[in-house]
Amino acid sequence: MSILTEIYNKNTYFKKYGGSVYCCIISLFSLTLIVVGCNVMKKQKDIQNDWINQRCNPSIFPFAGLINAPTNDSIISYTLQNFTQCVQNEVKTTTSIGFSPINMITGLISQVYYIISQCILSILESFAALKNGISQIFYSIFQIIFNYLVPFQKINLKIMDIFKRGMAMLYTIIMVFITIVGSIKDVFGSTIQILLATYGMLIGLFVALLFFMPLTIVAAIAISVVGLALLSVIVVLTIFYVEVFNGYPASMRSFPGLCFGKNTLLVLQNNTKVKIQDIPLGSILEDGSVVHAIIKISSKNVPMYDLNGVIVSDSHYVSLNKKKEHEKNEWIQVKNHLLSKRVDYFEPYLYCLNTSTKKIIINNMYFLDWDDITLPYYRLLKDNKKMRLLLKGYSKHKKIDYDCFQKNISAVKINDSIKNAKVIGKVKILKKKHIKYNIITDTESFYSNQIKHQDYYDLIRNL
Repeated sequence: MSILTEIYNKNTYFKKYGGSVYCCIISLFSLTLIVVGCNVMKKQKDIQNDWINQRCNPSIFPFAGLINAPTNDSIISYTLQNFTQCVQNEVKTTTSIGFSPINMITGLISQVYYIISQCILSILESFAALKNGISQIFYSIFQIIFNYLVPFQKINLKIMDIFKRGMAMLYTIIMVFITIVGSIKDVFGSTIQILLATYGMLIGLFVALLFFMPLTIVAAIAISVVGLALLSVIVVLTIFYVEVFNGYPASMRSFPGLCFGKNTLLVLQNNTKVKIQDIPLGSILEDGSVVHAIIKISSKNVPMYDLNGVIVSDSHYVSLNKKKEHEKNEWIQVKNHLLSKRVDYFEPYLYCLNTSTKKIIINNMYFLDWDDITLPYYRLLKDNKKMRLLLKGYSKHKKIDYDCFQKNISAVKINDSIKNAKVIGKVKILKKKHIKYNIITDTESFYSNQIKHQDYYDLIRNL
């Protein structure tokens, strides 16, 4: 037991002389530091001159603050700063060496991408140059074509102008012919009526002489001979009239008188003034006329006149004597009125109405409505089923055939090209408190679901 106690209680070398060892190590480190410091301080000038290369030397950087510390910095602080900077530079150098393969690879990839981008840029520049070249070629070609087309266009305009003048002349001739034929028809009708009245008087005279005056039988026989001759003339004229003029419309009804200019003011029964393009269906005008239909039509190639401040188309009819019952011979076309003046009209549309009295009062002047039907003729038709055609219209969902599609009639626009026709006018009709629609075309017809229909103008023309 004593032996074990002696062994465990025996001191080791470091336990016995540890303090001396540590003192010796510290003394040697201090001596070495002093020797190195003296050696460094001895070479201070040389080190300062080559400070950039010497500052990170292991034997120098511990004394950096003593050798080259700035005047505004402490020795310890500058020594720590120099040590930190040296360590960072060493780490940076070591890292750059380690990452040099990666940097080389990324550099190569960057070079490849740069070369590819340059190639793409060169291709795009080539395409741009090609596009500019083609554009210049086409521009030159179009310039040449345009230089050749301008003279042809001028020639075409001249031809179209001549054609339009010819059409206007032909239209004038037709209108004159229709007017002349209508006048001749009226003359023949009046002549036949006069001859019939004369023949009736001769028959009466013949009967009186034959039965009431027996002594004048010779005169009665003479009168009978004259009467037979007159009857022969009447029969011949009647046959000629029926064969030539049967079904021929009166000159006033050959063509509707078109319409009034935009912003024409109408006076309602309540003395309110409203523009013709804004008047509602069913409105009551100052003379009690009810607006049954509103017509909107293209103004293209329509001559316009100013009559006492009213802008109206040339063929519209105006009354010469508003105090009389509106007989046919009391109406003339606006262009023939002594006070009318030709004017330029630049609006795209004209406007007109259909009224219950077949007339429209504007500025104390009596105009016929769209149908150009005088009142006596209106009375003859009043109980006729044909008069219903004046108010014939279609639901807004009525399909109108175009070349490749269909539209509701309410969506059709003026100047639309529909199947086999062009729309030149639209009509809104009030019928039993419902709004109906119709159209006017240059062919007087239109197609709906492949079925041909009369347009609004043709309905009126065939009354």
